Amino acid sequence: MKAVRRLADRIPRPRRLRTTMLVLLGAAALYVLTLTGWLALRVGRAATQLSTGTTPVLEVYEHLTERAAQLNELVLLAHRVAADSAPSPGLVHRLYTRATGRGALIPSAAFAQLPEAMRLQLVAVDEAVSHLHAELVEIASHLELGQREAARAMLPRLDARNALVVRHLGAAQRIGLADLAERERRLDQAVEDATRSVGLWLLVGLALVPGTVWLVRRRFETPLAELEEGLARVAGGDLTATVPVRRPDELGQLAGHFNAMTGILRARTEEQGRFVAAGQLIADVAHEVNNPLMAIGALSDGRLDDPSLDAEEREDWVQVRRQARRAGKLVAGLLRFVRPTPPRIEAVPLNTVLRSALDLVSYRFPVDQIELDARLDPAHPWARGDAARCEQVLVNLLSNAIDAMRAVPPPRRLTVETGRRDDHVAVTVADTGPGIAPGLEGRIFLPFVTTKGTEGTGLGLYISRQIARDAGGDLTLEPADGHGARFVLRLPAAPAPAGEPPPVQAPADARSDAAPLGGLRILLVDDEAVVRRPVARYLARRGARVTEAADGYEALACLERAEVDVVLTDLRMPVMDGPELYRRLSTERPALARHVVFFSGDLRPLDGGEAPVPAERVLLKPVDLREVERKVLEVAGRRDA
Repeated sequence: MKAVRRLADRIPRPRRLRTTMLVLLGAAALYVLTLTGWLALRVGRAATQLSTGTTPVLEVYEHLTERAAQLNELVLLAHRVAADSAPSPGLVHRLYTRATGRGALIPSAAFAQLPEAMRLQLVAVDEAVSHLHAELVEIASHLELGQREAARAMLPRLDARNALVVRHLGAAQRIGLADLAERERRLDQAVEDATRSVGLWLLVGLALVPGTVWLVRRRFETPLAELEEGLARVAGGDLTATVPVRRPDELGQLAGHFNAMTGILRARTEEQGRFVAAGQLIADVAHEVNNPLMAIGALSDGRLDDPSLDAEEREDWVQVRRQARRAGKLVAGLLRFVRPTPPRIEAVPLNTVLRSALDLVSYRFPVDQIELDARLDPAHPWARGDAARCEQVLVNLLSNAIDAMRAVPPPRRLTVETGRRDDHVAVTVADTGPGIAPGLEGRIFLPFVTTKGTEGTGLGLYISRQIARDAGGDLTLEPADGHGARFVLRLPAAPAPAGEPPPVQAPADARSDAAPLGGLRILLVDDEAVVRRPVARYLARRGARVTEAADGYEALACLERAEVDVVLTDLRMPVMDGPELYRRLSTERPALARHVVFFSGDLRPLDGGEAPVPAERVLLKPVDLREVERKVLEVAGRRDA
């Protein structure tokens, strides 16, 4: 995490990529707005002029057409009245009224917007119309006075006046139509010019497209493609992948962070490799350690079965057996902790898991002067989770607390507590260390965040929280009472399995003169005589008839000579190991294969091959010989499993 921050601090922070994006967007917007504005200015002006000039011309044109029809109707009325020998007074009055009510030739508002030539022509029309109306008024007056002949005499002059008005009106209409045609021509010309300009503008835009595409590819597509390729390589397991930092922009910063991330992952992978190698070494060493512990335990059991031992010597042998079992328990806990197992969510006894975790770290309590305050719920709560992973979480919390308290002087107190919280079961781990530094409370569960400097991986709390959440619980940091840190692991509560027997431990020096194994024929296979012989003597004292073999081949030879009821075999042996012997028995003597019990000095995965070793029949060294006796009776069918 610090490496990422250092690299991020070295990378300049100008927003060049953002500037490029803004420039491209601004250029595109300017291009579109300029084209739209120019079209609106060039074509819109011509269209506006056409619309502005067309409306008054059309209005005047309609008005003149209507007026010409009215004048023609008056002329015809005058002819009809004058031709009638006895015209009706009503018709004569009507002719006179309409002749005197001439009214305006055209609306004044529209007249002001007409072309100059059309206005001059309309002045002539107005004058001709005035003379026409004067003639009509005079004819109507003659008719009212009964002077029909005088009225008839004026009709030719009236027709001439009407023809003049028609000619002037036609000329005015032609001028108006010519003006409209000119305006339409100008609009067409503007549209044609605009079309040419748009085409030229589009060609300019198309010419800029390759440059824009090149810029986008250079600034965006290429760096993103390199990042995608780097991510694909990392996803494929190649942690050496790096991405070139082409320029100090946002994508350059992202590439720098990617390179820093892969560097950290490589470092963490190397550490993980060391952890795996350490786990492998522990498993190998455990086998070599557990065999002597098994021998010590078996020898001490044999000596404790001797009734002639005095009290002081018996107490010494009890201590030998107790310390051998203690060492074996610690090795078994280490093997269980480093062994990778598939997740298995089930009901687990939380107090038992916590005790196992405490056993793994308890050796540090006297060294670091730590006082343990264990407050375990006497109701023995059960929780849903994976026992191995829950133990991993608790070991991590306990180790973190122990490491933190090294920074403060004694007294140092580690408090662990189990109990119910609503529908969850909780384990609280609190210490009296310096606590979490200010500013880290909200980030303490993020990956690669550590308070241990180069000594920490920054993954412990992150993985622990993920384990808790996968089980339906959570891991949180709560305010501590006083100094130190307080972590709470919550897991869903689960009912205890039906018929779960309470743990019962026999006294360390318990003895029995009975022969529960009486009549059983047992084949004991182990390559180390120091382990095999004490176990054989114990089984013999318990009534069994024991045959010994040093490897699988020797065991098969013994089976050729005599029948046995149970086979006790070590898993790791030279020449032919336990799994191979089990495969041979499963093929050649399947009935006997169901009565095989295995010893193992480690917890490596045992399943695989055509004949997997049944895990429920594997006893981890060093094993209590009474547990060996119980398992032998179980597979022999003399007691319930």
